[in-house]
Amino acid sequence: MAAFSAKKKVEKTTTDANHHSQKQDDHETRNIEEGSARRNITRKKTDPATTGRYDSRNKKHGGAGKGKWLKDGSDLDLGMDEPLDENDPLYVAEEDADPSSYVLSSHETADELRHSGAGPNAYDADNDKAVYGPMLTLAEFKIRVSDAVREYFDSSDADEVVRCIDEMKCREYHPEVVKRAISLGLDAGPRERELISRLLACLHPNPLSDECMELGFEVLLDSIDDLVIDIPDARAMVGSFLARAVVDEVVAPAFLSNRNNNHPGDCVVEKAVTLLSREHCTARLEKVWGPGDGRPVSELKNAMDQLLKVSEKKCAHFVM
Repeated sequence: MAAFSAKKKVEKTTTDANHHSQKQDDHETRNIEEGSARRNITRKKTDPATTGRYDSRNKKHGGAGKGKWLKDGSDLDLGMDEPLDENDPLYVAEEDADPSSYVLSSHETADELRHSGAGPNAYDADNDKAVYGPMLTLAEFKIRVSDAVREYFDSSDADEVVRCIDEMKCREYHPEVVKRAISLGLDAGPRERELISRLLACLHPNPLSDECMELGFEVLLDSIDDLVIDIPDARAMVGSFLARAVVDEVVAPAFLSNRNNNHPGDCVVEKAVTLLSREHCTARLEKVWGPGDGRPVSELKNAMDQLLKVSEKKCAHFVM
């Protein structure tokens, strides 16, 4: 019995040693070729002897491959071809009978414009549909207007700004042009403020109508408290913009009285009324932004020549 146990123990020890030696040889790194740096390093799922040549394109994505989008989009089911239920309270026979008879709109008033008989603003070639309402969101429209005004400060080309606003086809957002333009002018110098005043005159009456101009100034006056935080003189400068707009016939004088009745004690409106009540207010407000208003040199030369001629006549009169 003791001899049998010793023999069994020796066989077990020999088997463990052989297994350990074989396992160590499997994981040992060895050169495949003599004098070569290539080694037999293999990684999981890439050993040709076990799983074959590994192709990463067949790798499962998150969720064991669930929710994986195919390149041709054949696995997408948007339900656009399913007919609508006629018993649905929102079912409209002339519009919902054909699932492809939808229209694209981007504003709350788009449906009203479409049902009133107004034509579409543009055409979407990708979806083969007419677009009703503005082509951009309000945030996108503000960014593009700001970029156009900043470029206008460098080029002084008001026609380019008018063309840019026409191309955006966002009539519902036109009042924002007045607010954005004047807000950018408040942060700039006298030359830029004069350019803004001239730009407002070029934008009126097309593409900005009387209603758009008045509504734009309404929005600007309602947000004047926020502007004062960053620009302490905002009230005085906005009052000058408003008075200049009245002189340039961009805003009707009745707008000041209506605003004063609805918001009594508005210091911006009172500032504008004060500027318009002065003697020779038209000539003064045309130069309200001072000598650095970006006037051409030829105009300044003509003004200096006239002053010199007037002074010569006065001197000749005193000599005589």
